[in-house]
Amino acid sequence: MEYVPEPVINGFTIAANQVADLSGMTVEAPAAFLPKIAVLWEARDIIHPASLATGLLTMVLIAALRRAWPRFPGLVVAVSATSALAVLLNLPVETRDGR
Repeated sequence: MEYVPEPVINGFTIAANQVADLSGMTVEAPAAFLPKIAVLWEARDIIHPASLATGLLTMVLIAALRRAWPRFPGLVVAVSATSALAVLLNLPVETRDGR
């Protein structure tokens, strides 16, 4: 680990922190990267499909809109569209306010 730059370690740690939110899991995971991955792997049975699908669709829309129209505010449109879709389809997704 001493040869891995600090920004790389921080990037992986931040990404690991987001996995639980993206997949709708509510688990208490340790701060260290490898133990966190182990806890998330053990809790994989509680992945919430609607949350995961909404998050992945949002990421795909962001990437597609950036590629098609780089100057277009694709992030705002993608988040708004998938949020509206979740409300219209009455998907049981957890929000930040619901925590």
